Amino acid sequence: MMLIIERFKALADPTRLRIYGVLLKHELNVNELLSVFGMGQSRISRHLKILTDCGLIQCRKDGLWSFYSADTQQTGTSWSDLIQHMGYEQEHKDLETAARVFNRRTEDTAKFFNTVAEDWERLKQDLLDSADLEKILDKLIPKCGVAVDLGCGTGYLLPLLSRKAAQVIGVDNSPGMLEEARKRHRFDASRVSLRVGELAHLPLRDAEVDCAVMTLVLHHMSEPEKVISEIAKVIKNGKTFVLIDLAKHQNEAMRTRYHDRWLGFTKSEIQTWLNRAGLAIETEATIPLKNGLEAFAIRARKKRG
Repeated sequence: MMLIIERFKALADPTRLRIYGVLLKHELNVNELLSVFGMGQSRISRHLKILTDCGLIQCRKDGLWSFYSADTQQTGTSWSDLIQHMGYEQEHKDLETAARVFNRRTEDTAKFFNTVAEDWERLKQDLLDSADLEKILDKLIPKCGVAVDLGCGTGYLLPLLSRKAAQVIGVDNSPGMLEEARKRHRFDASRVSLRVGELAHLPLRDAEVDCAVMTLVLHHMSEPEKVISEIAKVIKNGKTFVLIDLAKHQNEAMRTRYHDRWLGFTKSEIQTWLNRAGLAIETEATIPLKNGLEAFAIRARKKRG
């Protein structure tokens, strides 16, 4: 009973109600919350502490960064539904501003990759060192009808997919990257198509592909679980998802050098997201990279029905 009273007391403050309303929709860091509400850091931090202490919001640490979101698992969805149903005066304006701030991440990522498109393969190889991803992927990707490279960049994997699949699709949100892919590779237009699109809103039909491949892309996404859920929709039942990405690390320099959003992922995070999306892990392996970093390689299958 006391906890419920504390939560209502916390939300009796109009500013904390507004912050909670925004964090029900988006996971944001302190700087992003400052942009949304135009308040000083000490004031925002004080409100965040009160909301965290009574279990309304949670803090996710990622290296030196902290990200806040509503803790609907602790409060239950009925609580968040109640707050959203009641509404508040500035709700619409706050959510519009928060959406612009959140979407700025995607815009900044696209700008970064447009800028480094010509040098991307060199930058990527600096990270991979001696790791032969193509050899690893050759073992993981099955022969199939339609394959898609998600976040295809400059098209490094498209020749491999062309040997594996009758039809190949490359998707990326950076026009600069796709233009570089066209320069580097001579594609058979009847078999290979390149599409501009966001990975959280794929330019693909439901159940369009037999195999979806995502290599060292997920850690650039603001909402990786949402991306995995979207990917699962475009994979046919019983077919394949191949994922290679960074294991959890603490190298903050990766944010600047490679524009990373997440400092890798834990095994439990990936397993949870895949399970929720209806994808079951078949095989997994660890890949050593440069500077003590590691990547994981997973092949999963979409559950039938």
